[in-house]
Amino acid sequence: MIDYWFRYHVVKGAIAGALLVALVVLAALLWKAFVRGAMLGAAQRIWLATAGSLVGLFAFAALLAVIANIQGAVAPFSSLLPMLPSGADDPQLSAVFDQIRQQLAGDGTTSAPVKDMVDDFARYHVAVAVMAAISAIIAVSWRKFVRASEARARRVLCAAGIVSALLGSAAVVLLIANTTAVIHSTSALAAFFNGSW
Repeated sequence: MIDYWFRYHVVKGAIAGALLVALVVLAALLWKAFVRGAMLGAAQRIWLATAGSLVGLFAFAALLAVIANIQGAVAPFSSLLPMLPSGADDPQLSAVFDQIRQQLAGDGTTSAPVKDMVDDFARYHVAVAVMAAISAIIAVSWRKFVRASEARARRVLCAAGIVSALLGSAAVVLLIANTTAVIHSTSALAAFFNGSW
């Protein structure tokens, strides 16, 4: 099941990555058309701005899909954990969950399978922490590479800068939360098995 889940996320991540690249190229083309379109009418400028906004929104969704699928491919076992049944209907599964909870709440001595679970859970959060850091850097620094001399284009860049600052802040929060989960991976996994994230 874990091998299947790994392949599943690799394929989904590749598709989402290809979609992200296509949307970024389309966004660049729309931006160039917008900047060069000084002679365009109001309706055409509105169409370009609307299309650019939609492409940006879809690109953000594709980026989230890429991040989620990289995380699932890096740590497929932890990615499968939310799909585990609660164990309430299966006494054998309930007993296994109780053993896992006891080892995670114990004095630090854990069996090899539980240690592997803790390591995989840490890897699961490391993947998101790294991608959140990269996303935050990109969100903060992209404007250094984009120049606009026309007032209309500067207004669009200003709006995009506000959105990227918000996204960068969200990425920093994600980075902090996942780094904390990595540092305290045993207690974070214990919280998961106790019904909390």
